[in-house]
Amino acid sequence: DGQQRLTAQLKGHEGPVWKVAWAHPKFGSLLASCGYDMKVIIWKEVGTQWQKAFVDGSHSASVNDVAFCPWEHGCRVACASSDG
Repeated sequence: DGQQRLTAQLKGHEGPVWKVAWAHPKFGSLLASCGYDMKVIIWKEVGTQWQKAFVDGSHSASVNDVAFCPWEHGCRVACASSDG
C-alpha cells in the first residue's frame, strides 16, 4: 500500500543519532548506530525485538560515522569520531 509504519523504536543513545548502518544480510538483522553521545551501539534483532549486542563508549567526542566492511572481510565495523 506504500504506507510507512513504525515497527520498533531503538532506545539507547542519549542525544542525536548521526548515522545508522546495516550489516550484510549474511550476518542476520544487525545494525550499528552512532551519535553525539560518544557511543557506537550494535543492535541485533532477536525474534521481533531489537536488543543491544554491544556498546562502545570509549570515545571522548561525538561519533559521526559508522559503517560495516564488505561481507567478505567478516562482520566488522568502523567508526569515525571528532576525537580523532
